[in-house]
Amino acid sequence: MGLKNVRYGQQMVEEVGALLPDSFAVATMAEPWAVVALRLGRTPHYTLEVADMGEDAVAQAERAVPPVKAILGVGGGASMDMAKYIHWKRDIPLYLMPTIASVDAGVTSTVAVRVDGKVRYVGQSEPELVAVDYPVVRGAPARLNRAGVGDILSIHTALWDWKCASERRQEPYDAAIAGRVGEMVQQMASMATDLRDVTDAGVKLLFDLYNGENDICEGWGNSRPEEGSEHFFAYNVEYLTGKHFVHGELVCLGVYVLSYLQGNRADWVHEFINQVGVRYRLSDLNITQEEFRQALLTLNRYVRQENLFYSVIDETIIDEQVAAKICADLDIL
Repeated sequence: MGLKNVRYGQQMVEEVGALLPDSFAVATMAEPWAVVALRLGRTPHYTLEVADMGEDAVAQAERAVPPVKAILGVGGGASMDMAKYIHWKRDIPLYLMPTIASVDAGVTSTVAVRVDGKVRYVGQSEPELVAVDYPVVRGAPARLNRAGVGDILSIHTALWDWKCASERRQEPYDAAIAGRVGEMVQQMASMATDLRDVTDAGVKLLFDLYNGENDICEGWGNSRPEEGSEHFFAYNVEYLTGKHFVHGELVCLGVYVLSYLQGNRADWVHEFINQVGVRYRLSDLNITQEEFRQALLTLNRYVRQENLFYSVIDETIIDEQVAAKICADLDIL
């Protein structure tokens, strides 16, 4: 669900510091905490450095936190989710301070944990405040902030898949919702320069779009309006390689490749991700050509195995010839 208490500004760190009770814990990582701690003006009762979001590790980490009156999350997706998990388990006030715009965890009510290496969503949260401090976010590596376009750009391919499923499988479809999320893609595309330059306006746009997208998906009942074949490709790459990726970069690669298979303006996708400066080529992401080829060749099997939404993958036999054509036709090497 989209969150209501999201605020933006130049001194949000100091504002959060003034709101925190006398006893609080922070879920974070060393680098973002070093940036925020100097301005917060407060010392946490307990600092939890988030290393593993596996289901068992998260539960163990929560049990290690002593009694406190509030929990603060500072950092990226894992820190946001760990803080939300502690809030969910203990029903104590939650404050979130996302330090990068690459993921939507800071404005998502559910908690992403990993079960057998796969993301599962648990719990529910409503923060007292989500504080987006522009200088902090803009101080993160530009690559990470630019990658934030991935989970909005995914709407482009997800809508094609959703419409296809409604026609082929009579899956429920809502044209009004499709229109609303489609407008989000166009709004994002109109601000490509701000997204590339990581301006305050670009940062706010991404968090606002994340929040709106989450609200729409919650209302619909699942992630169908924004998640389709592009994400399934990304999940399969992670599954096959065992590597960790910047999520938005891998999703952008997925949107480019799957929009090509859909016949769905792949050239426009290519132009946009280059304009923003997203890293998406195999060499950028440390994916070998053989790993990429195997991810394509096993994609049909993967979506059946995981019982994923009907998509262009179900419409296409991805064999050696198709994989070779993708590598030859697209700017991915």
